[in-house]
Amino acid sequence: ALGAALLSRIAPHLGEGRTLWLSLLFWGCAVLLLSRQQQIWPAVFLFFLVGIGNAGLGSTVNPLIMYVTPRPMIGRVFAIVMPSTIAAASLAIALTGLLSTTPLHQFHATLLGLHFAFIDTMYTFTGLLSLAAGLYIYSTIRHVRCSPLP
Repeated sequence: ALGAALLSRIAPHLGEGRTLWLSLLFWGCAVLLLSRQQQIWPAVFLFFLVGIGNAGLGSTVNPLIMYVTPRPMIGRVFAIVMPSTIAAASLAIALTGLLSTTPLHQFHATLLGLHFAFIDTMYTFTGLLSLAAGLYIYSTIRHVRCSPLP
């Protein structure tokens, strides 16, 4: 909650586009580091950093949607965006649960001297997807600043 309040004040100065891609890159790096953790206290600290990245995402996505949506359509757009976001999160949870209990339950691999089990692999994949999304957003909307709605 503190991070969201802080980032909602910082985002307009950086620009919402810049805040979004920086938050995604920050979040992805924290998750990649988290995937390699084996000690509890560094992992707790990294979860705190993941929360800061989440705050950056939460404080910029809605203003960006409102910026690009014509005012009469805002209600309709959010009526689709919010349930779609919840459905995508639910699907990701279900898919991860399914993969963890069936085909990848006994997954173990070694790459460049690093050992990966199922959980490490899922965190690594998630972090890499976030980094890719951050780089894509950097290349498209990095300088977007939202003007307040009239």
